[in-house]
Amino acid sequence: MGLALANFLKVNGISEAEASRKFGIERGTLNTYTSGVKGERRKIPAEILVKACLLGFEFEFEGHLIVATNDGQRLLVEDKQLHLEFSRELDLTGNGGTVALGLKRPPGRVALTVSLKAVS
Repeated sequence: MGLALANFLKVNGISEAEASRKFGIERGTLNTYTSGVKGERRKIPAEILVKACLLGFEFEFEGHLIVATNDGQRLLVEDKQLHLEFSRELDLTGNGGTVALGLKRPPGRVALTVSLKAVS
């Protein structure tokens, strides 16, 4: 669970300092949940998980998806701009090729699909 929370914070650009303020705990305490001490992560208390869900965190517990809702409707979470760095060159001008990118954010991860179509 700690790794999923750490990934959620990273993907959403939330620092541990900011998250610890929102959760009402010390940054060092949050770090024991996300990074651990000597490779061992502490279990995250339920009240911290509830506060994380209010920020948009979702997690699975015993086969159930746990999310924050308001009257049965998922809470709207502000979309954040994700920076994708690409360090290669594509030349599609001469042959009519196309590039299609797809980005989804299932709970706890980011899924990127790239489709290249070249015409010869």
